Amino acid sequence: MFRELSADVVTAAAHQMRSGRPSFQIRALRGAASDVGADESAFAHRDAQFSVVAFGSDAQRLDLMWEPRGRRSTGLYTSFEASDRPARIAEAIPPSTLARLRRITERIDPRHLFRDNFPVGPGGDE
Repeated sequence: MFRELSADVVTAAAHQMRSGRPSFQIRALRGAASDVGADESAFAHRDAQFSVVAFGSDAQRLDLMWEPRGRRSTGLYTSFEASDRPARIAEAIPPSTLARLRRITERIDPRHLFRDNFPVGPGGDE
């Protein structure tokens, strides 16, 4: 998720397209997505203007290409994330939203049956 498409994000996108692996999308956000407050749902990155999705069979190559841009992103959307690294949850869900989701999970799903695709169980066991 990006608030703006900086020159280096556009350059990385162009590089990926020229590489012969054109699995790349830029989706405009806003509209109805920005009608809901950041703290009103699990998706908190409602100030982003763009969702940038790059995919391919070489995850290490993609990580190398996109990691510098990711440091300037406003977060990520878990449905488009393939990595299962627990650290990614901090990029996907801001601390206050994660705390709220964990409280809800403890009340609604105390046995953590819904634990696939970025589980938000008790801290530390993602």
